Amino acid sequence: MKLSIEVDGSPPDSTRELEILAGGPDPLGEQARGRRPGSRLALVCLLVILAVQAGLSLRLIWSNTAFIDEATYMYAGGQEIGHWLHGALVEDYQTFLSGSPVVYPPLAAIANRIGGLTAGRLLSLAFMLGCTALLYAAAAQLFGRRAALLAAALFASLGVTQFLSAFATYDAMALFLLALACYLVVSRGYEDGSLPSAVYASVFAPAALVLANAAKYATALWDPVVIGLALCVPVLRGQDWRAGTARAARFAGILAILIAGGIGIGKGKYLAGIVSTTVARSSRQPGMGRPASLVLHAAWTWGWVFLVLAAAGALLLCLPRTRAALVVTGALLLFAAVAAPLNQARIGTAVSLQKHLVFGAWFGCMLGGYALAKVLRYRALLGACGLALVTALPACYTRQATALYHTWAPENPAFVAGLRRLVHPGGQRYLIDGHADIPAYYVGPAVTSLQWKETASYGYVDPGTGAAYAGARAFADAIRHQVFGLIILNFHDRNDFAVAAAIGRYGGYRLIGQLPAPDSRSHFTYTVWQVAGGHGSAR
Repeated sequence: MKLSIEVDGSPPDSTRELEILAGGPDPLGEQARGRRPGSRLALVCLLVILAVQAGLSLRLIWSNTAFIDEATYMYAGGQEIGHWLHGALVEDYQTFLSGSPVVYPPLAAIANRIGGLTAGRLLSLAFMLGCTALLYAAAAQLFGRRAALLAAALFASLGVTQFLSAFATYDAMALFLLALACYLVVSRGYEDGSLPSAVYASVFAPAALVLANAAKYATALWDPVVIGLALCVPVLRGQDWRAGTARAARFAGILAILIAGGIGIGKGKYLAGIVSTTVARSSRQPGMGRPASLVLHAAWTWGWVFLVLAAAGALLLCLPRTRAALVVTGALLLFAAVAAPLNQARIGTAVSLQKHLVFGAWFGCMLGGYALAKVLRYRALLGACGLALVTALPACYTRQATALYHTWAPENPAFVAGLRRLVHPGGQRYLIDGHADIPAYYVGPAVTSLQWKETASYGYVDPGTGAAYAGARAFADAIRHQVFGLIILNFHDRNDFAVAAAIGRYGGYRLIGQLPAPDSRSHFTYTVWQVAGGHGSAR
C-alpha cells in the first residue's frame, strides 16, 4: 500500500513521499523508502543498548537482600501455588496487594523456586529488556529509526530504569504488558482490511492492557493514553478522524468489557483491594500526607533528563503546519510522561514514585528521542549523542541507581537462621514484631501465610463471645486463649508493650531466648516466648 502524507507539515512531493508498508510505517521525519525499521545496523545498535542496560542492572542484582515488596510478592506467589495445587488456605492477598495475587506473584514464585531471589530479579531484567525493545519498535513506527534508537538508549540509561531492571516486583511485568499494548496499537492499529490487523488492534492489545492493569492496578493511569494512541494512529496512516474514533471506541469497549469481567470474577475482595491500595488511599497509611512540592522535587531529581527532552519533543511537534494528529500524539506522550508525579503530588505521597517514573519514562523517551533526532541532523552528531547516551549518561546515573537499591538494610543471616529453627509447618501461629513478609520469605513457603501474625495490625475474635477486638484488647484476649505458639518481640513497636503486659497478666508463656537484630541497621534484638500449655493454634 503506497500513500503520500505530509511530513512535519510539508506537502508531499516526490522527495518526501513515504512508502507506507503494512507493519512498517514511518510517518514522521525519517524517509522509509521501502525499508523496514529493523535494519541490520539498527539491530546491532539496539543489541548494544540492551547489553548496556543488562550490565548496569546485573551489578545491582547481587548487591542487597530482598526488599519487603520483593519478599511479599514471591512469598505470596508460593502460597497461591500451594492453594491451587493442594487447596491450602491462604491470606486474602487480593484485599491488600496493589496487584492481583494470581498474575505476577506465582510467576515470581516459580522463578524463586528455580534460582532464589536472583532468578526473580533476572525475571524483572528480562521484562525490562523487553520494554526497551518494544520502546524501540513503537518509536520506530511513530518517529523513525534514528529517533527510536535514541529513545531506547535514553530509557536504558536512566537510573530509575537500572533500578527497576534489578527489582523483583510486579512493576517490570506490568510495564512490559503496557508497552506491548502500546506497540500493538501503534503497529497494527489501523484498518488494512485484514483479519489479523483487526485481531491485533482490537483483541490482543486490549487483552495485554487488561493484564497490565491486573498485574499492577496503578497502570490504569495510562489506559487513556493507549486509547488516545488508538485514536491517532489511523489518522497518521492516512485515514480520517472518523476511522480513528471508531478504532478507539472499539478498543475502549473491549477494554471495558475485559476489565468488568475480571472484576466480576474477583468479586468484592478484589474491588476492595483496588479501592484501598490504589483509588482511595487512606491519609493514615505510611508515606501519605507529603507536600506536593516534595513529591515533584523527588520526581525532578530522578527524571529531569527525560522530562526536559520529552517537553522539547512535544514542542517540536507543535511547530506550524504540523498535522493535528501528530500534535495530539505528542500531547498524549507528554501527559503520560508527567502523569505519575502529578498524580502522586495530588494525593501527597512519594511512595513508589521512583518506580512509577519508569512507566512515564517509557512514553516520554519517545518524545526525547524524536527531539534529539530532529535537532541533531548529521550522522556524526547523532552517533556522538548515541554514544553519550550509552556511556556518559549511564555513568552519571549509576550512583543514583545504587542509592535507590540500598534504601533498605540487608537482612541478617543469623536472625533468619535462628528463626528458621523455631518455626515449622502446621497449625501454630507466630506473632512477630514488624512486617512478617521478609522473615516468612526467608523461612520458606512451608510455613504458611496464615501462621504469621504481625503486632502492627492484629485483630482477634473471641471464640466464646464472638466479639471482635483490635489493638491491646485483641492481644490480651488472644494471649489469654494461648493462640500463639511463639511470640517474637523486639519492643520497637508500641504494641509490643501491650503484648508483654498481657503475657505478664495471663501467663501461659515461657521465655526461651533471644534472636539477633533482623538487619544490619537495627539494634533491636528479639525476645522469644513459647506457649507453655496450649497448642498455639487459632481458634
